[in-house]
Amino acid sequence: MKVYSILLTAFFAVSLAAGEPLWNGEATGVRIVSKLAEQKFAVRDGAVTATAVSNHPKYSYLTFNVEVKPFSFAKQGLTFEISVDQPLPGDSFYVKGLAADGKCAISFYTFKIPAAGTRLTLLPGKLPDGFNVLGNDLKAAPDAAVVKLQFFLGRKTPEKPMSITISKIETVENIKP
Repeated sequence: MKVYSILLTAFFAVSLAAGEPLWNGEATGVRIVSKLAEQKFAVRDGAVTATAVSNHPKYSYLTFNVEVKPFSFAKQGLTFEISVDQPLPGDSFYVKGLAADGKCAISFYTFKIPAAGTRLTLLPGKLPDGFNVLGNDLKAAPDAAVVKLQFFLGRKTPEKPMSITISKIETVENIKP
């Protein structure tokens, strides 16, 4: 009976923490905004993959936007899966959340590229190891609704292919211990 109670409690906690999908998994609302050589994107099975060739001698950013169902990062966290093909030393990853007026509501970055297939969860005040907030970017009200996510893969090695896949973009409840 004790094991059953523990399992039921754990199931209940997980179901409370599960969020809702923010993106419908379709190409509508996905746009590449960088200007790199051979850039393109493909949407397949609810995942967006953006590819390009780095072309700047210092740093190239492969950047794309995904329109999402409005959510407030002050109330809900953000979770998604990320895969970067052949990460190189010095690569960086950024994710920003833009409000309807284009102002930045959330902004995070890391120089520690997650392993392929990693599920990242960003919660207010609780970030994965190696992630930082870009505080100077934040211009929207703290409770502004995010309507667009902007993903960046940075590469400082010129003339190298870049590829990033993002999928399963969802909210997650901000459960405090």
